[in-house]
Amino acid sequence: MKKADISIIMPCYNAGQFLTTAIESVLTQGVPIQLIAVDDGSADNTLEILAGYSGDIQVLKSDHQGVANARNKAIDHINSRYTLLLDADDALAPGSLGYLLQQGSRNDRAVVYGNFSSWDKTLQKKLHVHKPASLGKSPLSLLVKRNISPPGAILFPTDAFARIGRFDQTVASCEDWDFVIRLARAGYRFIRLNREIFYYRRLLSSASNQAYRMLVSGCEVIRRCHERDGRITGDLYADGYNKEQRDANLLYYHAVCMGISSLSSNTDIFREIVHSVRAPVNADWVEFGKAFRLSVWWNSLAVEGDQEQLIREAQSRSISLIKQTAGHQEWCRNMVLGILSPDFRELLLRPGPRKALRLFREWKMARQIVDQLGK
Repeated sequence: MKKADISIIMPCYNAGQFLTTAIESVLTQGVPIQLIAVDDGSADNTLEILAGYSGDIQVLKSDHQGVANARNKAIDHINSRYTLLLDADDALAPGSLGYLLQQGSRNDRAVVYGNFSSWDKTLQKKLHVHKPASLGKSPLSLLVKRNISPPGAILFPTDAFARIGRFDQTVASCEDWDFVIRLARAGYRFIRLNREIFYYRRLLSSASNQAYRMLVSGCEVIRRCHERDGRITGDLYADGYNKEQRDANLLYYHAVCMGISSLSSNTDIFREIVHSVRAPVNADWVEFGKAFRLSVWWNSLAVEGDQEQLIREAQSRSISLIKQTAGHQEWCRNMVLGILSPDFRELLLRPGPRKALRLFREWKMARQIVDQLGK
């Protein structure tokens, strides 16, 4: 088989509704591509669609075992220097692979990533263009708290699998984050590009009701980052990364998962997350609040309706549930203050006196709730 420039691994599970768009976005890139599609036990027309591309793509079949196992099944079939992971409900931006390849080929140990955009289910309405943070010389300082991007925006050397291992199904829903952390620990250099790489389709099925599973998996990813990891050859942090920050980073991730679940009607999940909080003595509640609000905003993109209204309702619901669940805890009032306090500063930047007055009244009412917690 002729060697490709880039291999694309595409897990497919009941992906028939979106699959053609994803495949076409790969095959029209204009560079030699190896597309490996792994059917993960689909029950819809996924296999029929894949059969229509015979000769252009490789198709592997598996029982339904999850995304990580589907990706791992494809690794032994890779025939290229670089690899990119693309989900079957997303799509690559035109010309993006050639640009990634051009930048990545300048350094054998480079992981290159770029911007991506969120779209509605139909891929007709663009919701937002996201510009991931630049990781700089200390990538773990950010990665230990959260991932930088969905995997479709990240190109990495294929030899990374031999250095850091494969994807781990035991941290399902966070397995790509776990993989990126290992890339950083193995000394790969992260290069951010200011170009849109792929289109991320926002679906309700990918967010709020999975918040507790994400909490469990994500906390395990964070703990692993702070400890020894025998999966990595040439680990720059053989004893783990900055163990003193572990509890603070776990709290930060609780804020992320609380933000996800705040948009769900299942309040039991939110309560479970609050119950699992172990607040460090010197917790940074301002940072907690920022993480919470960013998570609410990000996940509200997947929900139909007025986004500003959705965010206000999620915040109000969260404050009420925190009070009900953890009102007896000493840190409860500080957590709520962390969620609320930056709103007043942001208020000063909002144009229009009517909006400013309304937001100020909402903020004042929320502060009354906080004051009650101290009594």
